[in-house]
Amino acid sequence: MILSTCVLLMAATLEIRAEKATDITAEYAELFNTGLITLTANARCTSQGAFAINCTSYRVCLAVNGGFLGAEGTCPSQQNFNPSTKQCSSSYICSLCTKAEFFCPTRTSFTLCADVGVEIVRNHLCPNGFYCNPKCTFPCVNNILLC
Repeated sequence: MILSTCVLLMAATLEIRAEKATDITAEYAELFNTGLITLTANARCTSQGAFAINCTSYRVCLAVNGGFLGAEGTCPSQQNFNPSTKQCSSSYICSLCTKAEFFCPTRTSFTLCADVGVEIVRNHLCPNGFYCNPKCTFPCVNNILLC
């Protein structure tokens, strides 16, 4: 209850001070006005911004009195959260990238990620006789059990 009151007050403050607010504050106000945010007391915020949790969910964090106030939201059906525009969109194709790493969608292919939502290559095939192993430093190895 306290968190919801704080967020509602924060949203009201954002709307009132929109002319003096930074761009990121206007984005928060827009997200709050959509009515798609579900308040949660355990939103893990370590910095200010809007961040993708997965393809359809996002977290909004605002710096408040030396800490962070957070809320999580879910996009409407058939829409994905676009981390570049910080909006839900039916035309945005979601990436499975959650950090800079590679992952193996199959035993013989990999996707290389530069950052959250940023794919360098998708479903790239390993050379013939090589396999993808997510435990290794490199995605394609000649023995799936050994790195």
